[in-house]
Amino acid sequence: MGHRERTALNNLRNLALWILIALLLVLLFNLFQGSNKSAQAQQLSYTAFTQEVVKGNVQKITLSGDEVKGELRNNTQFVTMVPPNDQTMWTTSRSMMSTSRSPSLTMACRRS
Repeated sequence: MGHRERTALNNLRNLALWILIALLLVLLFNLFQGSNKSAQAQQLSYTAFTQEVVKGNVQKITLSGDEVKGELRNNTQFVTMVPPNDQTMWTTSRSMMSTSRSPSLTMACRRS
């Protein structure tokens, strides 16, 4: 086997090795991305959300326009929508902040 053949064979082995490494990295990336899907927020009705607030089960919420994302005390992620022209959300927020187990409250504004 000549020098050129050995060089070509080594180049082919190097290329195969890099392809294998790239495939393993993609596989690992997809594996860890898949674990986030199980932690997706559960859809919660607005009525159920307000009931959880009254029970003191809501740990934190983020308000963004009509959407409320949050976390219950058992670390369950949830999302719900505030009905149009509903004043209960502001009453609910105030009651959450005045309880002894006050959750952190994050508010985000949506641009019109």
